[in-house]
Amino acid sequence: MRVTQSMLSNNMMNNIQKNNSEMQKYMEQMSTGKKINRPSDDPVVAMKGVDYRSELSKVEQFERNMSEVNTWMDSSDEAMNEAGQALTRVRELVLQASNDSYEENQRGNMASEVDEIKNHLREIANTKANNKYIFNGTNTENARFNEDGFVEAHNENGDLVPVINNADDVLNEIAGENGDLADLNIDDPEIERSIDQMRNHDNLDITTVDEAEDYMNNNMPEPNNNDVNIEVSDGVDLKANTNPSNAFPAEMFDELNNIVNKLTQDDPPLNGDDFDEHLTTLDQFSQDLVNERADLGARMNRAELIETRLSQQEVTTTDLMTQNEDADLTEVITNLRMQENVHRASLSAGSRIIQPTLMDFLR
Repeated sequence: MRVTQSMLSNNMMNNIQKNNSEMQKYMEQMSTGKKINRPSDDPVVAMKGVDYRSELSKVEQFERNMSEVNTWMDSSDEAMNEAGQALTRVRELVLQASNDSYEENQRGNMASEVDEIKNHLREIANTKANNKYIFNGTNTENARFNEDGFVEAHNENGDLVPVINNADDVLNEIAGENGDLADLNIDDPEIERSIDQMRNHDNLDITTVDEAEDYMNNNMPEPNNNDVNIEVSDGVDLKANTNPSNAFPAEMFDELNNIVNKLTQDDPPLNGDDFDEHLTTLDQFSQDLVNERADLGARMNRAELIETRLSQQEVTTTDLMTQNEDADLTEVITNLRMQENVHRASLSAGSRIIQPTLMDFLR
């Protein structure tokens, strides 16, 4: 095969161009710190990088979800802790009131404190975290209780409608009655308040006993006790809230109102036995609150385990992505220096290959 001068020159130029391309590749790796800078550099590495980045993005989103879960749980735990202390104080006051040595005005002072504690418990039950009501199920945009201590609910149209706290007692009271609700002779002030709330509500036109019975039997919405589930891992949802009816039942506020009414009554005279039933009821509310906190505590422990696992997943995924994409700078520098030497040798050899001109001989 005859090798011409033009073939030598062309091969030399092609090789030098390849050397320049290799040096450019290593210089890009040094400046960016990455093995590849475009998918065409290595499609396999590029595809793995997409997968690792997708996985890392998902883990980071789960960690943000866990932050939301922790906010709900921490706020719920603190609120229920305050509620437990408030109920303990009410129990102390009721226990003091059962002492027959207390006079009417002294029990009246106790009634004022119990009434303030009731308002405080209502505020706790309407606790907000991140501008969301955490004790009203999935209805996080509306408070659980209104100013009178009634549970608030919304119908399918989003209209606010009353929820009667003691519907069974109300039905028993008005059962068999006829006529207008305003004409009912009701002895229990709590039942009367429930009927007044239902009768005077803006969205309802209820005036007769029959209409009241029909509403409570067929149309009264249930309080929202739905679970607030937040996804914290693939296919894993964690309940972030507590059951409002267990932590802050509507009956709790009815009982506190009953205690206030009893502390302020003076006919007939009170004695210690009159408060025994209230102590038992308060103990049950406190126990229900403790049980709900225990359930929350178990989920908080699980949340810690999930959070630890997510942190480990983030570290592992980041490490895999680094191994896949990041360049070994020591190796890159070595390859670049070697390529520079090859390039210099190519230039030196090429200067000998180029055909001498007449001027070379004249010198």
